[in-house]
Amino acid sequence: MLKHTGTSWEDFFRQNQPPGTRTVDGVLFRTGGTPGVNDAPATLGKGFLIDNLRVFSGAVPKFFVLLADEDIQINGQVNSDGDIHANNDIFFNEGNKSQHTGNLTAVDDIIIKKKNKIIGTAAGDEVDNDGTITGAITENANVAEVPLPTIADFDAGDDDVEVDEDKTKTLVPGDYSEVKVEKGGKLKLSSGTYNLESLELGEKSVLSIDLTSGLPIVINVDEKLEFGKKVTMKLTPSTASTSLITFNIDDDVVVIGEGSKVFGSFIAPEATVEIGRKARFKGAVCAENIIVQKGARFVHHSSTAKFHNADEPQPKRLTGENRANREGNDWEILFSFLISVYSVFSVLKNLCFFCTHFTC
Repeated sequence: MLKHTGTSWEDFFRQNQPPGTRTVDGVLFRTGGTPGVNDAPATLGKGFLIDNLRVFSGAVPKFFVLLADEDIQINGQVNSDGDIHANNDIFFNEGNKSQHTGNLTAVDDIIIKKKNKIIGTAAGDEVDNDGTITGAITENANVAEVPLPTIADFDAGDDDVEVDEDKTKTLVPGDYSEVKVEKGGKLKLSSGTYNLESLELGEKSVLSIDLTSGLPIVINVDEKLEFGKKVTMKLTPSTASTSLITFNIDDDVVVIGEGSKVFGSFIAPEATVEIGRKARFKGAVCAENIIVQKGARFVHHSSTAKFHNADEPQPKRLTGENRANREGNDWEILFSFLISVYSVFSVLKNLCFFCTHFTC
């Protein structure tokens, strides 16, 4: 126990701290106040609750929207943003006029196929570019590996939880076994730590997270994490930061289903994480391998992007046969318009002829 009396704890630390830096291995909470009114004896027994305290020593890690220990495969996403890193390869397969804003780094190769535009830089051992990269391209870059975050040990509970179809259930933070939400069901969680054996969210189900307290939520999943088709995550308040949400997964497969809208940091160092077709994801993924399917959109926690609802109709771009059909229809409309104009002109001409030869 170290006790210091004075006007500046910062000066005490400066005077007694040896040169250089050292790992912080403890946290000191100072008590004080007006003597006899609200000083330390008056606060005796009030106490503090410290939850999910993490101590880190080393260089501050760079934050990526996608970080893979092996490969990242991106298959025609829509507009996405955030820096991307792979300790092996990054593949942007043939896009659908896809655009990504952010820098790419890979220990091995970066392959950009046609119909992809990267607004940013690309650095790797080799950069094979058939698309467009607006920033600098650096080959033989000697990019350093980025270690993935690790997951602390946790123990799931023994009680299963099931949310029936179209029903709602609230879970307080704690330890549970298998948690399953049937189609259209709603599971409500709040700030705190959940230790689960598995979490399965059925089609069109809702995962609602209350972050009103401003404190984070950590969801530890031992075996299976699956978001079914068109699953929606909803936050309270809606303006809450997605960086307050963390999923830690020990399993080897994580699926974010087609058309789902999902938020948070996904830490899955031994898993392949798949972001399904037309899914919307805001946050960060750290995994062994990452696959992004066609039409999906992913953005970083810091992004200001707004996601449309999965069922909301979007403007369609005309391509191929649809464009030809539209152009054909346009000519038909123009031709019909010209015929109408000609008919009106003919009627007026005959009327003038009649008025010229007869008394109107």
